[in-house]
Amino acid sequence: MSRMFADVYWFKEGKNDTDAIETDEKYEVVCDGDRHSLEIFNASPDDSGQYLCLAKNDSTSSHWLFGLQVEGELYTMV
Repeated sequence: MSRMFADVYWFKEGKNDTDAIETDEKYEVVCDGDRHSLEIFNASPDDSGQYLCLAKNDSTSSHWLFGLQVEGELYTMV
């Protein structure tokens, strides 16, 4: 399947599995030609888990499962 002609969706396990992640203050869904990525801003241990990338078009679909482990907290020095 050519990913250039596919709709790509991202999901996080445990976060309403039927709602795809959309770009907001926490996430950015990036499409650069045939490269797709999910950026997580200020990642914390709560962001740990399984993420699913689903690419589909009119004839087929593919998926990739990723595990993310975030340890520690983000600290800002003042």
